[in-house]
Amino acid sequence: MDTDAILALLDGQYLLILGAVLLIIALVAIIKLRGSVHQLGQEHDQLTRRLDTLWHDLDAMHQDDTPSLSGKSKAPTTSATPDTSPELLLAERRLFEGLWPVAWALHDKVGGFLRAVESGDPHSESRLAARNAALEMRSQINRSRPFFDAEIEGILTQLVDIEIKAHLTACQYLDQRQSNLGVSSEGSDVRESYRNKWRQLYDREANELINHLVSAMRKRLVRHVP
Repeated sequence: MDTDAILALLDGQYLLILGAVLLIIALVAIIKLRGSVHQLGQEHDQLTRRLDTLWHDLDAMHQDDTPSLSGKSKAPTTSATPDTSPELLLAERRLFEGLWPVAWALHDKVGGFLRAVESGDPHSESRLAARNAALEMRSQINRSRPFFDAEIEGILTQLVDIEIKAHLTACQYLDQRQSNLGVSSEGSDVRESYRNKWRQLYDREANELINHLVSAMRKRLVRHVP
C-alpha cells in the first residue's frame, strides 16, 4: 500500500473519531440540559403545590362548619340560660381563658399581615403567621365546641370566617400586583377594590366581632351575680 493510500485511510479514521467525540459531547450536553429543565420543573411544581395547599386549607376552614354570610355579620342567636353552678362557671372561665388569647392572636396576626401588604413591607412571615393562627383558632373551636355556649361558638366561627376572608383578599391583592395587569390603570383599580374590601372586613366587621366576643364572655362570666 503506497503512502497516499495510508494517509487517506488515517484521515478518514481521524474524521470518524472526531465525529464520534463531538456526538458524545452533544449527547452529554443534551442530557445535562434536560436534567436542569426537569429539576426546574420539579421545583416549580413543588412551589405550586405549596401555594395550592395554602389556599385549600384556608378555603376548607372557610367552608367547614361556617354559617352562611351575606357580607355583613349577623348577630348570633342567644342560647337559653344554662346552669349557673359554681363548678360550671369555673370550667367556663378556664375555657374562655384559653380561647381568648387564641382569638386575639388571630386578629392581631391577620392585622399585621394586612399592614405589611398595604405598606409594601416584607410579608412572608406575617402571611404564614396569620395562616397558622387561623388553623389554631379553628382547631381550638372544634376541640371546645361541646363545652361552650352556642352564642360564643357563633361569634368565634364568624370571626374566623371574616379573618380568613380578609387574609385571602390580601393574597389576591398580592397576586394581582405581581401579574401583568398590575402595571395598568385597570390593575390599580382592581388593587384598590381589594384594599377597600379587606379594610371593610378587618377594620369594621372583625373589630365588631372582637368587641361582641368580649361582651358575650363578660356576660357569661357575671351571669350568676344577682
